[in-house]
Amino acid sequence: MVGFVVSDARAALVPILVVAGVKCGLVGLQFMGLRAAHPAVRAGFLALFCGLVFALFLAHRHG
Repeated sequence: MVGFVVSDARAALVPILVVAGVKCGLVGLQFMGLRAAHPAVRAGFLALFCGLVFALFLAHRHG
């Protein structure tokens, strides 16, 4: 819903990525078992996701 509301704005990428990040975190904790996983696994998941989001942000800025 947030993506639809801000889709016309030029700066829509940031709110869309924030919503996607929250959704990814909730899915990871609830359905992928990260809540009970070792802290290093959770940190790795977070680092991977942040790296992907940063790469998408840079690709959008330069392309």
